[in-house]
Amino acid sequence: MSTSVQPSNGNLVLLNINTHHTKAFWVLDSSATDHISSSLSHFFTYSLIKPIAVKLPNGDHVYATHSGVIKFSDQFVLSNVLSNFTFNLISISKLVSSLHCKLTFLPNSCFIQDLNTLKKIGIVEMSNGLYILNARPVTNPPSCSVVTHPDFSIIPIYLWHFRLGHPSCKHLESMIKQYPFITFNKEFTCSSCHFSKQKRLTFPLSISKTSKPFELIHIDIWGPSSVTSMFEHRFFFTIVDDFTRYTWVSLMSSKAETRKNIINFIAHVERQFDTKVNTK
Repeated sequence: MSTSVQPSNGNLVLLNINTHHTKAFWVLDSSATDHISSSLSHFFTYSLIKPIAVKLPNGDHVYATHSGVIKFSDQFVLSNVLSNFTFNLISISKLVSSLHCKLTFLPNSCFIQDLNTLKKIGIVEMSNGLYILNARPVTNPPSCSVVTHPDFSIIPIYLWHFRLGHPSCKHLESMIKQYPFITFNKEFTCSSCHFSKQKRLTFPLSISKTSKPFELIHIDIWGPSSVTSMFEHRFFFTIVDDFTRYTWVSLMSSKAETRKNIINFIAHVERQFDTKVNTK
């Protein structure tokens, strides 16, 4: 299905819309310029707007009468959503610009992640050639410890995920076959799991400024490598001068050689460049 929402003579023109999906389905659209909702019940907040004419492929016109905010979670919020339609669309261009996120498309799903922290905001599944978010606008439950009363009959969807030590969706689905009393919803996003499985967060932007060489140096160690060099080196030690961006690289057999390399580098700078490395 191909869709688009494009301005034309002050109005919006909607092209190639297939409306066979139910109101709970939200389709990611790379051509749409606006988010579209089928019901005011989806909105977190909304207000009346001056009617905007939207032309459908069959020549009919639909007027968007409301605009507002739709909230799937604290991190997944759609703003300036138009309403009074029979389908739900999420504009990819508006999504990435308003949420400052990135989308990773896979054969069977799409991951929405925060651009700075890489935290997962949501997951969209592939269905019949479309990337569809099958979720209602609700706020996800917080990731925290759960304690329930013995007489409590309503079990939260995330209870067994916490009780069993944060297993993956795949493992929980296989366990449900043998233990039907386990409840689980794959739309649930566990922040603890996401952060623990990340290798690291992105580095913050540097605000340091230098006025001469060796006023500030950056040091990093990489390794161990699964394949050693011909002299059995498994690590390399890198030094970058902040002012000139000149780089020195030394091979090491183990991290224990780091101290020796730093001392040798400082001596090399004092001898070859007649200056001192700022060690304050």
